[in-house]
Amino acid sequence: MQRAAMLMYTSCGWFFDELSGLETVQVLLYAGRALQLAKQLFDVDLEPAFLDRLEKAPSNLPQFQNGRYIYETFVRPTVVDLLEVGAHYAISSLFEEYGLRDKVFCFDIEQLDYRRSKAGRAALATGRVNVTSHITYNTAEVSFAVLHLGDHNLSGGVRYFQGQEAYERMVADIQGVFARADIPETIRFLDRHFGTDTYSLRCLFRDEQRQVLDKIMASTLQEVGVVFQQLFKNHVPLMRFLADLRVPLPRGLRTAAELVINLSLQDAFTPDELDLDQIAGLLAEARRFGVEPDAQTLEYTLRQTAERLALDLQQDPDHPERLRQLTALVEMASTLPFEINFWSVQNICYDLVQRIYPARTEAARQGDANAHAWVTNFVALAQKLRLAIANL
Repeated sequence: MQRAAMLMYTSCGWFFDELSGLETVQVLLYAGRALQLAKQLFDVDLEPAFLDRLEKAPSNLPQFQNGRYIYETFVRPTVVDLLEVGAHYAISSLFEEYGLRDKVFCFDIEQLDYRRSKAGRAALATGRVNVTSHITYNTAEVSFAVLHLGDHNLSGGVRYFQGQEAYERMVADIQGVFARADIPETIRFLDRHFGTDTYSLRCLFRDEQRQVLDKIMASTLQEVGVVFQQLFKNHVPLMRFLADLRVPLPRGLRTAAELVINLSLQDAFTPDELDLDQIAGLLAEARRFGVEPDAQTLEYTLRQTAERLALDLQQDPDHPERLRQLTALVEMASTLPFEINFWSVQNICYDLVQRIYPARTEAARQGDANAHAWVTNFVALAQKLRLAIANL
């Protein structure tokens, strides 16, 4: 508690004139942790008086009102106890594999029992874990049951362990009715055993929440993509005709074109061997229909491909195909209507300049044909990455 109170006075949090800024919110997070521990340790609730003082500090931004509003918006939702960590583990276990011992941020999780079942799209997990904080070394044994009905429809119950008999009864009741695919009865048993100690996807820690939602949305977006691709395929002749006549596309057709072309570009940017003709054709189609490429998503996709190729080249500099592919990718990127951040690729190639390039240059001067070809191709790549190195 004292450590959190000291962190609350971190100087950078007091240098800025806006309460909702990152720095001030961070020191409020430390304050919230000190208040939480004070309540747990001494059963003293200091938060109301603290909020009364914060309320007198106005924000410069009308939407954030004052310090109380900022605390209640950004700090209070982050306060977790060991039971909520158990809830996070229980929910996320339906979407990723945990070991017998694992870490969830600053908590150690020891899996004592875990059972998972499926019935069509529905999935059920029941289990029991030990949760231990790295900071306070507090530990708690938690039992849980989590039901996922598909998409974002998820409900779970978590409680402190109440003994082996109560645990086995809970597992038998809930797993038993779920095995019969009786979903309404499964939900009733969840309520019966856990009461108000129920949780949903909203209870996941934010980073994990986004990862789980990405997995949930992947199949949904795939279905949407199939529908729009069929719509685009059926009506692309009409769309081209309208474009040739300089008639603006109706909003529905324009939306279909935008989605399909951007998804196709994203797929085209993923392989190591880029189909440059396909990419050029998709970009031409985008210009024809007046579609703006999704620069943020496409830049990220192509940058990931470039970094993967660069890392492969760094590990195996003698791989001529990787050098050729990376050079072609960087050259193609210069033709795109948006910029690619090649910072990591430049750093990797600069490492090759320091470690590999001098010896290859010397070997090329001595008449080594392979070294000469490597140096020539690498210099071409470096120039496209705007790296200044000495040529032969």
